[in-house]
Amino acid sequence: MKTVAVVGASSNRSKFGNKALRAFANQGYSVIPINPTETEVEGLRAYASVLDVPQAIDMATIYVPGAVGVRVMDDLAKKGIPEVWLNPGADDRTVVDRARALGLKTVRHCSIIAIGESKALPGRVELTVRHEDIPGFMPAMTMGYFLKEGTRADGLAAGD
Repeated sequence: MKTVAVVGASSNRSKFGNKALRAFANQGYSVIPINPTETEVEGLRAYASVLDVPQAIDMATIYVPGAVGVRVMDDLAKKGIPEVWLNPGADDRTVVDRARALGLKTVRHCSIIAIGESKALPGRVELTVRHEDIPGFMPAMTMGYFLKEGTRADGLAAGD
């Protein structure tokens, strides 16, 4: 199973950084909380930066505001993380532009929904692709996927 860094992980269970950490763990992923002000989140050792994590990271899911996200993109590139999910609220245009400039493969979508953990839309994953996300792509469109119970939507969204 993939190792996922949750950037913006929090001990506050009402925050999406915590919800994402629990969702990925529930789906069997190896999860690493990233937050410079936390030492532990949900019983897992937290790291200040992805650069402090000793092992390889397969994917990062981002839950920080744009001003922080822009700086985080540099660390993700240095660490060589091959897949970066920019969740709603973390997908500021400046963050997307910085990620592209660094050559990061980004996905602009809610990672909690993509792995099938959304309680709001059980069994359905909906992905909206905006025309500005993929140069030369057609105008915005929405694709819906229906999943059988217990399955995940890994890899449904296409990045840059």
